[in-house]
Amino acid sequence: MKNNMKDLTLAETVASVMVFSYGFREFLRGFFWFKEQDDVLDDSSFYLALHHILPIWGWGIIVMVAGLIVMISAIFVASSDQNTKFSNLITVGGFISAILYFLMTSASIYHSINWLTTAHMGLMSAIGFVLSFIGGADLYARRK
Repeated sequence: MKNNMKDLTLAETVASVMVFSYGFREFLRGFFWFKEQDDVLDDSSFYLALHHILPIWGWGIIVMVAGLIVMISAIFVASSDQNTKFSNLITVGGFISAILYFLMTSASIYHSINWLTTAHMGLMSAIGFVLSFIGGADLYARRK
């Protein structure tokens, strides 16, 4: 495993930053929902729709866990050719976030303030599915 930032290639550095920022963005959304429940529910009917399925703080915890898994996977990008830690974490974290953002996209279709929220949620869901697919494909390729 590469122990120094100077040892990383440009592609590994960019991949680590992008994966970490995706997970951090997700973690922040979950933290906001967990900490500011009352403010969140007053923001829009989109959050109320989510709250009817599961309390908004519950969504927050699940989203924070998924974000943490994705952020932790960024640490193992550089060693992904030597072990499967990155692939396992990105498969699980990406799949959880993809499902969560898919549900949020569905709830935001008729309950969001504008179309940008729905587009953002859909894009986050698609990125989660792609990350999960990449991790799963790598795990499958290593088994052969």
